[in-house]
Amino acid sequence: QHPPHKGEDVRDFIKRMKALTWRNSGGAAQLGSKIHDALESVLKGNKKVEDVDPSLQKYVAPAIRYIDSMNFDILAVEKVVVNPTEGYAGTVDLACTNSRGNKLLIDWKTTKFKGRKITPFSGQPEQIAAYCTAFFGEKAVLDQKVYGANCYIATDQFDENGESSFQVVSYSPSEIAHHWETFKLTCELWRRTEKYDPRSLNQ
Repeated sequence: QHPPHKGEDVRDFIKRMKALTWRNSGGAAQLGSKIHDALESVLKGNKKVEDVDPSLQKYVAPAIRYIDSMNFDILAVEKVVVNPTEGYAGTVDLACTNSRGNKLLIDWKTTKFKGRKITPFSGQPEQIAAYCTAFFGEKAVLDQKVYGANCYIATDQFDENGESSFQVVSYSPSEIAHHWETFKLTCELWRRTEKYDPRSLNQ
């Protein structure tokens, strides 16, 4: 949405992007960032759940319990990935393999449940597929060897123990492949509509 200005220095561009990123951040965004940071510290082994800020433990505990119960082999936590072929980048929350050796990518989402069963918001399945491709490679995705999941952490709904409600929406390898194709088409449409190609920065 905000391409570099003509002649803009890279450092100035980065500074401007950071300012735009945080300009409209409110309490909900800040809470989501804190939860992400807490999950990262636990998954990287820097802290245990009980060492996390007490105000965040109710959000972190259900998510970590889920990860532990699945016996995942963690490959990466909060890793920046880049796909120069399509011209995008992002941060992978969690990449791992399961007990059968299947590749899996998880993205944390904090949201208000409002007493309903969560369904992915527009663009979220495509985001997962894009991250899967950037991390595991397009061949693995198109060969349908990669799973994905959005893990939703409620900020407004808690159980009898005071812990946040937690829901997982999973995507099969065929769904990941389908959403990746949709994402690629969306990228091409965006490049043509905006008359801007991020890939030109590498040339």
